[in-house]
Amino acid sequence: MSNATELVSEISSKIGNAAKVVAMRARRSLSQGGKVRPGFFDQYPQFFETSETTAFANRLNERYRAIIDFSRNAVSGKRVLDIASHDGRWSFAALSAGASHVTGIEARAHLVQSAGDNLEQLGMSRDKFQFIQGNAFSALDQIAPGQIDTVMCLGFFYHVTDHMALLAQIERLKPAHVIIDTAVAADPRNVVVWQVENHDFESDAAKTSDAQKMVLAGIPSKAALDLMLKSLGWKPQYYDWGNAGIQNWTHIEDYQEGTRVTLRVDVSK
Repeated sequence: MSNATELVSEISSKIGNAAKVVAMRARRSLSQGGKVRPGFFDQYPQFFETSETTAFANRLNERYRAIIDFSRNAVSGKRVLDIASHDGRWSFAALSAGASHVTGIEARAHLVQSAGDNLEQLGMSRDKFQFIQGNAFSALDQIAPGQIDTVMCLGFFYHVTDHMALLAQIERLKPAHVIIDTAVAADPRNVVVWQVENHDFESDAAKTSDAQKMVLAGIPSKAALDLMLKSLGWKPQYYDWGNAGIQNWTHIEDYQEGTRVTLRVDVSK
């Protein structure tokens, strides 16, 4: 191929990519003018205040539909493990949907305290939940197989470096269901995009030791995520965000663009 042909091809590719970005922004602008649907978290506004992480009503309500409503049979009556339980919002949502018990794992002590306080203030009995403060990998080691029916890994998978080790830990527990909500890299290939995160931010990964100078995290592409799940024989069922009846995508643009996904694996099937 001549240099001139290569140049034309490169320019065409850049124009095509630019056009896609413009089209996406145009769709986003239009979709942000629609009606915001009311939802579960409107009844519990304290969760808009007890966390610094994307505590927007539209985002939490639509995520509730994707995480809880889409997988209600995997939550109701089940013993649920909530990895990276944060301020307890999803542990509370699971209990409200009929979970028999929830165990939360959270690295940050102040969020463990907030989670317990939130659930107590909302009337949940102490024998229905427990929150463990510590590193997720270490805490998972302390849970015996057969004690958990459903694992929720929400907003955490892209904050780790060893995704397969995490999935292996989950598989060791022998749950019947696994629910994952994660960011994915915008790349069609089987890749993991590495980034440095600020452990001082609640929305970023926590340090695993005081000696750690920086925190690394890997965002898998959807193709890489699918391959990881396939390696365990798991067949994911993805929530169809594009056909969820959403008219206003404010604060959930990542789901609209496909850079974040929600899925369930029914391991027992």
